[in-house]
Amino acid sequence: MRLKSEKGQAMVEFALVLPILILLLCAIMDFGWIFFQKILVTNAAREAARYSAVHLYDDGTVNAADTTAARTVALGSSSVLPDALTASLTVSDGAVTVTVTSPAAVITGLTSSFFGGSTVNLTASSTMRYET
Repeated sequence: MRLKSEKGQAMVEFALVLPILILLLCAIMDFGWIFFQKILVTNAAREAARYSAVHLYDDGTVNAADTTAARTVALGSSSVLPDALTASLTVSDGAVTVTVTSPAAVITGLTSSFFGGSTVNLTASSTMRYET
């Protein structure tokens, strides 16, 4: 036997839990998207470092063209990475290090309003010995 006062109990409980469930779902989606972007940035850094290690001294010097080539290779490694991607190239002790930084936008506005910011800067670096 149900009492008259218990008719809306499930609806009230659902209304109390629904915002938490939506926030959790949005956070899971954003974490997955940011993790995917981090993997892409790491792969871009590795590809650019490999290219730079093989082609570093084609013209005899390390110059802006090498950094531009590393950025181009990093951008070409994935069509999902944004054009705002930056790459820096350093050479020391027979090794070349490429550092790639890329902004990654969160996909749900709800998560960004709670945790601040609609973009996250992702950075990855890769070091490889250059071939002579």
